[in-house]
Amino acid sequence: MHLADFFDFAGLIVVVACVPLTVYMGIRRHRSRMSSSGTRFPNRIETMGELALPAACFGGTVMIQFGNIAYHLDERTLPHNVPLSLASTAGCVLIFGVLLGRVLMRWQLRQLNTTIDGLSGEIAPRD
Repeated sequence: MHLADFFDFAGLIVVVACVPLTVYMGIRRHRSRMSSSGTRFPNRIETMGELALPAACFGGTVMIQFGNIAYHLDERTLPHNVPLSLASTAGCVLIFGVLLGRVLMRWQLRQLNTTIDGLSGEIAPRD
């Protein structure tokens, strides 16, 4: 098994595992929002799992893209459409970076024992 095949297979496993979990977390969040429409906290902030699953899904997509690039480098060939291949890889890396940044920001808030107000966006210490 070449390195490119490993990246493709590992990325595919990550994507196949994360997509159903992401959909499940979104459905669960939607149901909890619909059932608690009159409660005190209608704008609940995402949990770590709700933030980490899409980041992991795009991480798997980035692994597949890097596997594709490694395959072309190994075979010394060019993709059919080089600008589109580079643009799609750059877009996946950009989205993965943004999602990973959100996860790391939430992790840092958890380490500092603070919370974000869902309505105003202010950061305050936990009670």
